[in-house]
Amino acid sequence: MNSQPIIITEPRLSIRIIDGLLTLIAWGGFLYLIIHECQQLFSGQYQPELSPAITLLNYFLFALIYVLLFILWAKYNQLFFSRERRRRKGMPNQEKLAKSFAISIVELDKLGSHKVIKVFHSPSGEITQSEIIMLSAEL
Repeated sequence: MNSQPIIITEPRLSIRIIDGLLTLIAWGGFLYLIIHECQQLFSGQYQPELSPAITLLNYFLFALIYVLLFILWAKYNQLFFSRERRRRKGMPNQEKLAKSFAISIVELDKLGSHKVIKVFHSPSGEITQSEIIMLSAEL
């Protein structure tokens, strides 16, 4: 059996570092707000500064700002990087596909000729058995 994964991603180290830092900053801010609010709530001196309606309005405005930022980011990428930046992998030929599942090309053709098939796999990913399920429209 072929042990290579179907999806292969190799992000650059700089992108992983930036992603990690932004994630840490977001989680840090979230935890700070939760801890700060809980400390005020349990201190016995908690006086809400804003009404719940104003708080909900603020949450809505922040969500709207984030949506607008994502739309601007998407439009920026569409404008400056309109071409496909990632190359698509070609479809594997029948021999490679059959070899990766440890079945013959005849069995692969059989699997591809029906609309609904129940496929059973071994723990290592090889196809051990298949059942053709006939739909009522096919009878």
